[in-house]
Amino acid sequence: MITIKTCVVDYRTSEKELNSLVGLGFSPICCPPCPNLYTSVCGHPDMQMFFPDSKTVIVQKQISKKFIEHLQYAGIEILHSENNLTDKYPYDIILNAFIVGDFFVHNIKFTDKTIIDYLGSNKKFVSVKQGYSKCSTLVINDSAVITNDVTIAKALKDIGIDVLLLPHGNITLKGLDYGFIGGASGILDDGSVAFFGNINRYTYANDVKDFLKKYNMDIYCLYDGPLIDRGTLFCI
Repeated sequence: MITIKTCVVDYRTSEKELNSLVGLGFSPICCPPCPNLYTSVCGHPDMQMFFPDSKTVIVQKQISKKFIEHLQYAGIEILHSENNLTDKYPYDIILNAFIVGDFFVHNIKFTDKTIIDYLGSNKKFVSVKQGYSKCSTLVINDSAVITNDVTIAKALKDIGIDVLLLPHGNITLKGLDYGFIGGASGILDDGSVAFFGNINRYTYANDVKDFLKKYNMDIYCLYDGPLIDRGTLFCI
């Protein structure tokens, strides 16, 4: 039996990037635009969904039924957010969180209640000022992350997580000054890292490559151009 690997990407992901993912053995599902969000991030998966574990996703409650059907076909259990997304902070970041090891990281004041209820006491909650927590952070494994955010870096270092902190900039996000490292990347099913762009064109490429080498992680570049924040690559 052949198992089809699935990933979720922004609906604006280029044909070249999609073909690269297919070449890596994935069947991409395009996250549809959310009309409640501003254009720059309206199709970003990390704004519209949160994966508390490998078999479950919490999606923004107004997401299309067709998209949900694609996720269900991939064997994912679907839960809905309690609140709607809007284009005003902090009501746009209710799902933009991440898990590293035993820790759930977000600006907890604004985390959607469905996430809080689902996780319960199964994770230790780490509250940070940065509401765009997942956008800002690439989770390498249960004990290491790369982030653009100072508050996330400090909070995680304090609990023993290995952190590479990178300055902002040199990541494209149309309509905004810059994007984030978490949004420009994703972890593949084999533990390697894929980037929306060529990591060698990134100002801090050597820092990133040295950090990933420490964890024996291979790198895939989905197209030959500058890094683009596409709202995270989620492999399911």
